Order: sequence, then C-alpha cells, then structure tokens
Amino acid sequence: MKENKEEKYLENIMEILNTLEYAEDYLTIEDIMEKTKIDNKTQIQNILNKLKEKKIIGSSRGKNGGYFLTETIKDMNKEYIKRILD
Repeated sequence: MKENKEEKYLENIMEILNTLEYAEDYLTIEDIMEKTKIDNKTQIQNILNKLKEKKIIGSSRGKNGGYFLTETIKDMNKEYIKRILD
C-alpha cells in the first residue's frame, strides 16, 4: 500500500519529537521544518493540531515555547500513524 504525503510527514515529525529527552525540551515549527526538510508550514501545523487533539503532544507559547511530546512513542507503526490522522 502506498503511503500518502501526510502519513510520511507525520512519521518524520514524530521521529524528530521523539528525540527530545525531557518534557521541557521544545521544538518550534521552524525547528521541525528544518529538521524534517518539510517546507509546507500549513501542513505541519495541521499535523501538530491533530497530535495535540489526541494528547500526544503539548505546546507552550511565548519566547521559549514550542511543541513537545507528552509521552515517548517507541512503537510507532503505520497503523498507529493512520489512527492519528483519522
């Protein structure tokens, strides 16, 4: 089965977020864009909003704000990613 672009973006974003060691470690959208080489900011925002709705990530506003994982995702398979996007 062919993986769609949104699934691939989500997989890349989750891999980057999963490298954070502490809940205090944040990544901005710009950080995510740079590390994943995804240049579509709107697409990244949409995916991050879905992750926030599912309580997989949190966010903090302000000068030092950004996105962070609320828990470590070790077993991230294709079915898990599809459930997030539904």
